[in-house]
Amino acid sequence: MDAILEPLARLIATPTPLSDAAVEDGLTRLRAVFHAALGPAAAARFEPPAAFVAYLRAAGGAQHDDRITLWSLATMIRSTESWASMRGGDDDERPADGPWVHFASYGDKHWLFLCCDRAHPEYGHVAEGYDVVPWMDEEELDYNLRAALIDPWGDESPDDARWSFAALLRLLVDR
Repeated sequence: MDAILEPLARLIATPTPLSDAAVEDGLTRLRAVFHAALGPAAAARFEPPAAFVAYLRAAGGAQHDDRITLWSLATMIRSTESWASMRGGDDDERPADGPWVHFASYGDKHWLFLCCDRAHPEYGHVAEGYDVVPWMDEEELDYNLRAALIDPWGDESPDDARWSFAALLRLLVDR
């Protein structure tokens, strides 16, 4: 965990550390969002990666620079709730995609989601949705969210085009 926390000191411009109780309360609220929008099975699979929890404890409030805005925990909850509730009708529901947290954005309509579904193959990875969210139409989702997993910095993307949350934080620190 120290490998995650050390670079955070350089990334977090205005730290507002959250207590363990505040982080736990926020995660409980996110679990309730997934329960309401996606059902009890999705809520039961919600497990945020350790790097994400460490970031929440260290950063607390929103962080931003000229390229990316990392939301505060309160904003993550509100935004995730809003997106999850608009997942579509019965024909294009994607409840199997379960709990993804909208945690950041950059540019116009570039939304970053973290897979917090411990049963999902993308668990712990960050995905970019350009005007798309994880609970939308499968064809759009596969193209925009799976095939185009975050690559906002071109050649800096990993070979498999997938960023873990910790790797994304390291990239933001090192750029």
